[in-house]
Amino acid sequence: MDPTPSQMSAEERTARFMRLYARSERRVFAFVLSLVGNLEDANDIIQEACVRLWEQFDQYDPEKDFGTWACTIAYYQVLTMRKQLRSSKLRFGEEFYRAVAEEAERMAESIDARQSALLSCLDRLEPRQQELLRKCYSGRGTVQEVAVQLGRSLGATYSTLFRIRRRLRDCIERNLGKGAVS
Repeated sequence: MDPTPSQMSAEERTARFMRLYARSERRVFAFVLSLVGNLEDANDIIQEACVRLWEQFDQYDPEKDFGTWACTIAYYQVLTMRKQLRSSKLRFGEEFYRAVAEEAERMAESIDARQSALLSCLDRLEPRQQELLRKCYSGRGTVQEVAVQLGRSLGATYSTLFRIRRRLRDCIERNLGKGAVS
């Protein structure tokens, strides 16, 4: 069993928090954004939520999912912001926010499962297929530039990418259908 944050040295506690938060940051941000619908507000809430997460980290139970715990803290930050903005013309009731929060959490779990399935399926590709994906999706060049590097036509490169993406999609759907990835 992992030690609780209160049982760790300050250095271990900080490193543990940073690792856990880094793994969950996108999920928490997507969750908050789904609740507030505004990028600026979401960023403000995430900053406050991160402070609260750190302040309450000693209360975190390492046997529980950090992302779920972080989303719960963020949800309360959304409610706090909502109370501060009561003078706004557009107001939703607590029921609305609770329903949106529950749906966003379900979606986050689904996204986590799909991402895990994708990583597993990527590992099953041949090395040259993995390399083609890295080159095309790294953001360092266009598909046309990759085709030139490989001495292939643009059409052939797009066809290969299409087949790889279809194979990945089918693999992900099989994994999720089997319950192999939860």
